[in-house]
This record gives sequence, structure tokens and C-alpha cells, in this order.
Amino acid sequence: MYRKDDLLTHATIYWVTNTIGTSIRTYANNNRYPWTPSHDRQPVVEAPTGLTLVNHENPPGVSTPGERVRNFVASERGGWYNLVNVRAHERGGHFIPWEIPAEWVADLRLTFRLARES
Repeated sequence: MYRKDDLLTHATIYWVTNTIGTSIRTYANNNRYPWTPSHDRQPVVEAPTGLTLVNHENPPGVSTPGERVRNFVASERGGWYNLVNVRAHERGGHFIPWEIPAEWVADLRLTFRLARES
């Protein structure tokens, strides 16, 4: 999946530039200060939205791509967005465009096509 040179290059960039802290700060801040909308319109995110999900990051009890999509759409967060496309894939992990680029590009294109049609 990842070549050793790729992993070492990325790790070295963060190490020698001393930027690992700022790169992960958003994760800590998201837990400390959960996002809240600045308005009461629904959906909160009004722009047409597409999501690409992967089984690697499934919530507990979810095991298939179809379950992953249904779980997200039915969740509280699912209602925040003007969803036009939600797709889940068996393969892939945290770095979706790098790990499954063809699927990600297909999802992106489908999102734009569906947004234009709506």
C-alpha cells in the first residue's frame, strides 16, 4: 500500500520542520471545542455535499459499505448536510485519495454531476 520511501519522506518532513503539532492540533481542538453552527437554518451546511467513506473507519457495529452509508445518513450529523452523494468503499483508509484514487475521483465526479442536476 505505502512504499517505505513515501512513509519516511512524510515522517521526515514533519520531524525536521517541527510541524507535527500543528498538523494534529485540529484533532485535539475538535474534541475540546465541538463545532456548533452559527445559524439555525437546515441543513446547516447548505452547499451540495458528497462524502466518500471507507470501511477502515467504520463505527462499531457497522461492517459493510451499505451499512456505513445508512449509518451516516441516519445519524445526527447526516442531517447537517445537503447530501447529494454518499458512497462507501470496502478498501481504503484515512488517506482516501492516495489509497483508492480512482474510486475517489469517480465519487467526486458523481457529486458534481448530481449537484448540477439538482
